Amino acid sequence: MKRLSILITMLILTVAFLLFAQDAAQTGDQNAQNNDGNNFVTEAITNYLIDDFEFANTWQASMPRDYGVVGIIRREGGPADVIAEGEENNKYILGAKVEYFRTGYPWFSVTPPRPVKIPGYTKEISVWVAGRNHNNRMSFYVYDINGKPQSIGNEPLNFMGWKNITIQVPASIEQEDFRGQVEQGISFMGIHVKVDPRDSYGKYYIYFDQLMAKTDMYLETYREEDDPLDTW
Repeated sequence: MKRLSILITMLILTVAFLLFAQDAAQTGDQNAQNNDGNNFVTEAITNYLIDDFEFANTWQASMPRDYGVVGIIRREGGPADVIAEGEENNKYILGAKVEYFRTGYPWFSVTPPRPVKIPGYTKEISVWVAGRNHNNRMSFYVYDINGKPQSIGNEPLNFMGWKNITIQVPASIEQEDFRGQVEQGISFMGIHVKVDPRDSYGKYYIYFDQLMAKTDMYLETYREEDDPLDTW
């Protein structure tokens, strides 16, 4: 009798577990359907072109004068993967040449003629780089929503040929302000390269192409058009 009671109890528990699992699965499917049905959509990811360097000669370059000189050039070319994607209008790249006066810990940067405002909430920034297999490291400079300069990334350039370098924008960089109606997002300021002292001699060449941002346009898309911006 006791054995039969145990079997009945186990059967009841099994049935209850199956019913619970079925209900949970249906709830998950319904939530997924709601998300796919745009009932609870919270992201609208878009690829935003910051610069394709077709007018690379408008960019500027700088470095400490006591370490060397840096110049830029607009040249034809580009990574094969970008050309294969159908970027017929992307014919030029940005090149930078550094001539060192002495070894040490120099840096150099290339910057657009003015900061580039990236709409929405930027998730990541990427650029194609031909780094010439030096031990230098690259980062991006941006302005946060309050106009404060920030540096993101510290990516090695010790590779040959073209490589697409992607840097995540950390959550610590402020891009939103829900207290007022202001233009959200960050502004791109330039590319910064820290030179390894072991490679700070002779000449150094580096090339860039297809500078992109992956940005969430959800807040921009659903912002009320008649609500004035607090930008005056």
